[in-house]
Amino acid sequence: SIIMKKLLIVCLSLVAAGMAVAAPADNFAAGGWELGGNAMYVFHPLYEPFSSKTSAVDRQGYVQILDVEANAGFFPVDRLSVSVAPSVYWSKMHEDDYTYSLVLSLALDAGCLYYIPLGGSLVLSAGGKLGFGALPGLPGSDEASEVPDKSLSLQFSVEPSANLYVFVGDRFAPFAQVGYRMTYGMRVKTESGADYAPPAGDEFLDHVDAQFRFTLGLKFFLPTGGRFNEAPGRTYADLLEKGGIDF
Repeated sequence: SIIMKKLLIVCLSLVAAGMAVAAPADNFAAGGWELGGNAMYVFHPLYEPFSSKTSAVDRQGYVQILDVEANAGFFPVDRLSVSVAPSVYWSKMHEDDYTYSLVLSLALDAGCLYYIPLGGSLVLSAGGKLGFGALPGLPGSDEASEVPDKSLSLQFSVEPSANLYVFVGDRFAPFAQVGYRMTYGMRVKTESGADYAPPAGDEFLDHVDAQFRFTLGLKFFLPTGGRFNEAPGRTYADLLEKGGIDF
């Protein structure tokens, strides 16, 4: 597809830009830090946007999604980082009859990664994380209604993952991550705020969801004794000559 071709071009461009930059070993030394994150916004119309049969009413239907995650990690020993990652997920489905539904998830993951330099600008890491999240109730399903939703659900997750980094500067690397996330969801409160009682025959595995996840993100490494203000100045010509951004 066109999207896959564009993604491949971007990945190859990053590899080419990073070929002139070798990942410094002190990026993964004990006492260092890593900072990163990723964000995704989706606007999905619930109609055929180019069809002549699509009416003005049809065009009122859409789905919006915002998914943001930050990451901060510390290296207690060489090549091994321990990190925490707060995240926010928000979605809204707006139908053509003016009704909508909202979802908000606030989560915190904790995990570890082991880094394996592959040579040159490429570095691999493997590990996993455990997560906890809360989904509080939001206003009712009618835009004209202000009826509060007092429901509450909790989520617990585990996700093994592998990451490939392409250094385009001494401390800066875009990365691609593949992971398999398994999540257990537990409803605690109903819309009225009463304790939720599961139906008869309810089983643990009935509430386990699984996702294959592919993520693109950015990460910055601050080795032991590093300072943000020690970064040397770079002109545009320096960046072109080096083949990337140098921190």
